[in-house]
Amino acid sequence: MKARLHGTGSNYSVIFEGKLLVERSRDPECDAARALLARGYTGTLHMLDGKTGIPRTIIDASAA
Repeated sequence: MKARLHGTGSNYSVIFEGKLLVERSRDPECDAARALLARGYTGTLHMLDGKTGIPRTIIDASAA
């Protein structure tokens, strides 16, 4: 799974499958994992920079 991470100051938004998954988060990795689990997704999430598409971090969504 892949998501885009967009930062504004100290807050981040996460876009997953073209839709807003997390908005204005100070801990986007954990918040994205929790949101994915709530939607029934498990597995590895690759978080990419929203502007460049460069990989930023990899998280295990099932470990939230």
